[in-house]
Amino acid sequence: MVKINRIMVLFFIILLFIVPFLGVFISDLGNDSIKNEVLHPQANESSDSVGDEWRMFGKYLNRSRATTTTPQRNTDRYWRYGVSNWIEHSSPAVADGRVFFTSANKNIYCINETTGQYIWSFWEWPAATYSSPAVANGYVYWQHWNYLYCRNAADGAPVWSTNIGSSWYSPCAVANGRVYIGASTNLTCLDASNGNILWSSETDGLVYGGPAVVNGRAFIGSYDNQVYCFNATSGEKIWNFTTRGDIDSTPAVVNGRVYVGSYDNNVYCLNETNGLKIWNYTTNDDIWNSPAVAYGRVYVGSFDTNVYCLNATDGAKLWNFSIGAQSWSSPAVGNGMVYIGSVNEYLYCLNATSGEELWKYKASGDITSSPAIANGRVYFGTRSSRLYCIPMILDHAPEIDLTSHPNESSISKGEIICFNISDHEDDLNMIWYSLDGGGNIMLPLPYQIDTSAWA
Repeated sequence: MVKINRIMVLFFIILLFIVPFLGVFISDLGNDSIKNEVLHPQANESSDSVGDEWRMFGKYLNRSRATTTTPQRNTDRYWRYGVSNWIEHSSPAVADGRVFFTSANKNIYCINETTGQYIWSFWEWPAATYSSPAVANGYVYWQHWNYLYCRNAADGAPVWSTNIGSSWYSPCAVANGRVYIGASTNLTCLDASNGNILWSSETDGLVYGGPAVVNGRAFIGSYDNQVYCFNATSGEKIWNFTTRGDIDSTPAVVNGRVYVGSYDNNVYCLNETNGLKIWNYTTNDDIWNSPAVAYGRVYVGSFDTNVYCLNATDGAKLWNFSIGAQSWSSPAVGNGMVYIGSVNEYLYCLNATSGEELWKYKASGDITSSPAIANGRVYFGTRSSRLYCIPMILDHAPEIDLTSHPNESSISKGEIICFNISDHEDDLNMIWYSLDGGGNIMLPLPYQIDTSAWA
C-alpha cells in the first residue's frame, strides 16, 4: 500500500509539471499568429510618415511640418475629446487610424482618429506629460519625466522604459531602429528594440527641442544658444553654430539647409554640411516654435504675435499676419494652407501664398499644442484639456451671436442663419429664442434655419 501511494504521488508530481506545457502545445496547434507574433520593435523602425499620416512632431524625420492630402470640409468640428488637465505643447501623432497625445494629467492617450472614441491610456507618476509621441511600425514612443517609454500602439501593452535623465517635452524621432531624443543637456540615442542607450552626446545647456534626423546626421538646438549637428550613428559632433539666445525650436532640414528659431528673435538658415550661416531674419520678439518649410518658403510664428512667411533661399520676408497673441504653437502646412494656434484660443488657417486669413476656429482654451494634419483633418490640443478634430476647410455659415444684441440681427429671405453661443460651447446644447416676439421656440445648438421657403 505504501508503494502504491508513492507511485500515485510521483504520478501527480509528473502531471503537475507536464500539464502546463501540454496546454501551451495544444493551444499553439493551428495558431500561427502566436508563433509569428512580433514582441519587440525591429532594426528598421522609423517614425517617418508614409502617405496620409502624421506619425511624429513635424510629420517627417526632417521635421518639415508640411504635407499633401485631400482636404475635408465641414461647418463645424468633427469631434472633441476631453481629459482632466491641459494638453500643453504636445502635438498629436496620427497613424493607423488612431490619434496619440499626452496631457498634463500624466497620461498618454490613444483614441480613434475618425470618431474620437477612447481606445486606451497609460498613467505614470510623478509629473505632468508634455511630450509629443512618435509612432513607428506599431509601437508608440514618448517621454515622461525622466523616462522614455515604448508601448504597443494597438493596446498600450508595455515593451520597455528607460531612464534617460530629466526631460520635459523634447519630441523624439525614430530612425533606422534607433530613438533620438533630447534629455537633460544631451542628445541621447537608444536602441528602439530594447531601450538600451547607445550613446549620449552632451551640450552645454538643457535640450527641450527635438532632433531632425537626415542623411545620417542628427540636428538639435540647446539652451546654450547653440545648434548642433551630430553623427547619427556614433554621436560624434560634426559642427555647432552659435546664436545669441536659447533654442527651444526643433530644426527643419530641407534641401541641404537647416532652419531654426532662437530666443534672440531670429530665424536662421544654416548649411547642412558645415553649419555656416546662409541668412537670418529678425522678428520683434522671441521665436519659441519650430518652422515649417514648404513651397520654397519658411513659415514661423513669433512672440511678437505675427506669423511670418520667408523666402527659403534668401530669407526675404514675403508676408506676415498678426494672430493677435503669442504663438507657442508651431505651424503646419498642407495643400496651400497654413495652420497655427494662438493663446487667444483661436486656430488660424491662412493662405500659404498670400497670408490672407481663410478662417479661424475658436476653441475652448489657449492653443499651445502644434497642429497635425492627416486624412484631410486637423488635430490639436488646448489648455482647456481638449483635443480637437476639425476639417481642413471650415465653411462658416452666417452667425447670429446670441450673447450680444440678438434682437438687432436681421433675417432676410433666402439666407441660412446659424444660431450659436460660443461663450458656453461646453455646457449648452439647447436655447430658447423668439423669432417674432410672439413666443419662444426651443432650438438645439448649433441650429440652422433655411429661410428660402419663406413667403
